Amino acid sequence: MWVAQKRVTFSPISVQKSDSKNLAQPSQQEKGYPPFAGGLILSQQERDMANIGIFFGSDTGKTRKIAKLIQQKLGDVADAPVNINRTSLETFLSYPVLVLGTPTLGDGQLPGIAAGCENESWGEFIDQLEDANLSGKVVALFGLGDQQGYPDNFASALRPLYDAVVGRGAQVVGEWPGDGYDFSFSAALEDGKFVGLVLDQDNQFDLTDERVESWLEQIKPQIL
Repeated sequence: MWVAQKRVTFSPISVQKSDSKNLAQPSQQEKGYPPFAGGLILSQQERDMANIGIFFGSDTGKTRKIAKLIQQKLGDVADAPVNINRTSLETFLSYPVLVLGTPTLGDGQLPGIAAGCENESWGEFIDQLEDANLSGKVVALFGLGDQQGYPDNFASALRPLYDAVVGRGAQVVGEWPGDGYDFSFSAALEDGKFVGLVLDQDNQFDLTDERVESWLEQIKPQIL
């Protein structure tokens, strides 16, 4: 039995991109390098990126659709979503804010070769984060699950993703109430709340838009 959540009116966020020289510190202004990504000297393409990077793993394309929906609602503050197997660690780390999404496979696994996927995904990318420093970064997580088909591991793949970023110093925002779902167990549930937004496109697709809007309204103060 699910309980509908209160609808929150959410308008797309519109920001005006500033000229990179206006963002630069005085010592860098003449060269046109803004103080971005921990002071690294980045390419022009990287300097033009928005503050929020959206990355996802996917096996069927459902997570990709949610990532695109989130970007559309955020507007210019977020770059277009990127499959995690099509980015580099350097690009990933260049964003001060990260929105990360994943489905749950098998017995609670992240997508990847070990989970039976044809292509690499989060399962492999997490290994690259082993020596990464995410201190100072804000991370928001969203996950897809099937509460009827896999009630014993509903959206459980959010847990290893959460542990990976928290273990490397990131601040995770956007916990989500466990009410409104019908399942037996989820590794992503902590004290009655999920560690990120949880969506069920198989059984509650009609609640997705409302849940995404409510979640974004909740995390706006932390990610903007």
